[in-house]
Amino acid sequence: MQENSIPMDPSLAETKRFQDERDAELEEYFADLEKSKAPVTLRESEPVIAELEGMITSFEVNHSLTELRAIIELSPNLVIAFKYADDLADPRRIEKDIKTYEKYNPGYVETYKANIAKAKEIILRFKLEDARKFKIRMDAKRDMIPITEKLNNLKGNTNYERLKAERLILSRAIGTLQGDKINHK
Repeated sequence: MQENSIPMDPSLAETKRFQDERDAELEEYFADLEKSKAPVTLRESEPVIAELEGMITSFEVNHSLTELRAIIELSPNLVIAFKYADDLADPRRIEKDIKTYEKYNPGYVETYKANIAKAKEIILRFKLEDARKFKIRMDAKRDMIPITEKLNNLKGNTNYERLKAERLILSRAIGTLQGDKINHK
């Protein structure tokens, strides 16, 4: 006597096999991701600490903390350039921001697009001093990203607080945009 099962369409069987393979790959990917987030043991972290210390030293050699701290007063054009610099560096971010504004604040979309266009124009027509300040700060900001990422992998390590304090010195030299000034505190 035959079972009452319906034979599976070959294309469905292939799709099921593909989905099973993809599910297994995703499970492996997320397991690896969790492992990478796990606290690093002291022995495992020694090379990471040495690498991070080298990155911090390299940052200090490549970026004058004194010059960074001297960037305080900003021209109106520099304020706009700094405000939109991260968006201009990644066109996908602009697209994402526009979609977000369309969904949550549709009235701001045209203003945002105009501000992005204005920032592009300003950067193209920078005065020499503004261009120098912009380059110094944006280069330092870019180079701070891998330092922060590497430091975050050391949470729970005995050297974490010391390295975090060193990173904070660099971060404060870069400062944060507040109105028409850079705050270094």
